[in-house]
This record gives sequence, structure tokens and C-alpha cells, in this order.
Amino acid sequence: YAEAERMVEDLIRGRKQLDDYELLFVGYALADTHVHQAEGVAKLTQLVQRRPSWGLARAMLAHALANLGGDFDRRDTIVAAKEQLNIADAILPNNRFVNAVGLHVLTVERVLAAQHGLQLAELDSAVSQLASMLAEQHPKYLYGRIMRARYFSAMNHPELALTESTLAREEGGASGVTS
Repeated sequence: YAEAERMVEDLIRGRKQLDDYELLFVGYALADTHVHQAEGVAKLTQLVQRRPSWGLARAMLAHALANLGGDFDRRDTIVAAKEQLNIADAILPNNRFVNAVGLHVLTVERVLAAQHGLQLAELDSAVSQLASMLAEQHPKYLYGRIMRARYFSAMNHPELALTESTLAREEGGASGVTS
């Protein structure tokens, strides 16, 4: 952990040029914080510009953009997240990680749409179908379970959210993953 923390500090201070894999994970880690969220998105954007055909980087950027858009009520950022997601899906069709990120992006979009009183029927259908597809095709995929739990929570289904969270914790613990 201390080494990762130093790597992030080096990145923030600009003292180190990161290779693509370091940039991917450090950018994602930064984007997953409220303090350095925009910096993380910038690093992931830089990586996508450097390696435009890397579907994983595009999916991680889509996730980070959705977080940024959701946290700061920016629908334009959600549109950008969906654009990155569509490209990632074209590069990695039917990929379980990309699909789980898609569920996250659509869930954030749905929450913002509801807050602004926008039409929800089409979006509700799309996000519900994606959640169902993930459950059917990848029932034990930990990240998919976590995204389904967040989806159920956002849709005000606490009992389903709790079930998914509990299963994720149990299955994650059995596989050595604790969060």
C-alpha cells in the first residue's frame, strides 16, 4: 500500500512518467476519490488518447466519467461516459467488465434523470435489461454483483441490494477478494 501511495504522490506532483499499466490503475484510483477525481479522469483520458484501441482503458474511463458526472450533476459527462462505453463495447463485445461498467453508467444516468424529472421509461428498461443480463450470464462475477447492488439501491430496492451485497461479500471472501 505504501508503494502505491508513493506512486500516486509522484503522479500528482508530476515527478514520474508512468507506463500505460501504471497510468491505467493510478488514473482509476485517483478517479475513484473525490479529492483527485478530475485528475484521474485526465490521466485515463491521456491513456485513451495514447492507446485508443485499449477497451479496458475506455471502460475504466467510462466508469470514472460516470462517477464525476454523478457527483457533480453533469449530464454532459454522462454523455461522454456513454461514448467511451460504446467504444469499449465495440472493442470488447459481450465483455463482463464492460457490461458491469455499463450498468454503473446507466444507473448513474438514471439517478440524474430522475432528479431532473426527465422521462425514465426507456432508461429504466435499458438498465433493467443490463442488470438481468449480467445476473444471467455472469451470476458469480464479483464486480457485476457490486454494480447490481448499487443499481438495486438506486432503484430503491434495499432488499435486493442487500442480497447482492451479501453474496458479493461472501463470494469475494471465498475467492480472497475482500472488497
